[in-house]
Amino acid sequence: MARSKLASSFADMATRWHREGSRAGSFSMTIRGRILVAFLVMSMITAALGGYASFGIKDAGILVDKTFDESLMSINYARAAANDFASMRAAFARLWIADGAMRDKLEAEIHKLTKALTDDLGIAVRRSQSQRAKQAAANVQLAVTAWENMHERLLDRTKLDTDWETLDQYASKVDEQIDLLINYTAGDGFIYRQRARATVAHDLDLNIAGTVLALLLSALVAWALARRIVRKVAVASNVAECIATGKLDVVIPKGSADELGALLASMGLMRDNIKTMMDREVAQRRTAQARLADALDSSKEGVVV
Repeated sequence: MARSKLASSFADMATRWHREGSRAGSFSMTIRGRILVAFLVMSMITAALGGYASFGIKDAGILVDKTFDESLMSINYARAAANDFASMRAAFARLWIADGAMRDKLEAEIHKLTKALTDDLGIAVRRSQSQRAKQAAANVQLAVTAWENMHERLLDRTKLDTDWETLDQYASKVDEQIDLLINYTAGDGFIYRQRARATVAHDLDLNIAGTVLALLLSALVAWALARRIVRKVAVASNVAECIATGKLDVVIPKGSADELGALLASMGLMRDNIKTMMDREVAQRRTAQARLADALDSSKEGVVV
């Protein structure tokens, strides 16, 4: 009979637990849902941090490309223009003393070098990063054109107002403008380098701040998860241990509408059922002892124990 009552109490406890669990699912988030939300939040934090780091790496790559494609290439083509003009002057010096087929060959070479210088200046202008560098390239082109006109007049023996000293003056102006172009492009490259370093330092600071913020948010999520679940699990474990050791007067806190709340409610029901059964058994034993005592007291027969 006691076994049937105990089985009935366990059945009632399971029914109550299922009812509380169903009620928890309808009114509050379950433990599984909280763990899922915590996982999603942590995933979003990690994804945000990784995405920002990826964009930072991409920006650094763009800075490297622009440093090479704009600053360094502009300087290289400005120096190439200087080399082209030096070759033009050397070719003209040879042209002055050449004749016949050699003269035609040198004129073709000068024409080719002139075109190469124009192309190099055009690329330097396209890769330049300031208006002053573009203006310097335009001044170089004007100075080269003036030098070409002067060396054409020098080749014409009828133009007596031109000599080598005048041509050298025009060549010095070309060299001066080319030096300005190289200095401007180098200065622009240094300015862009400083800007790139500042950008990288800014991104590094933001990455550090983002990492610290991500760690704080992760710690906050872990703390909230522990506060919502681990502490309640510890309370339920303590209650279960007290009931197992026979401390039926333990106070069971009221849980929230989730699985742990249903578990605490079921433990309370189980404690009450066990306490009721024990009280009933004690009462029955006391009644039986009282009846035995009455029987012994009222008996006219002798009893030997």
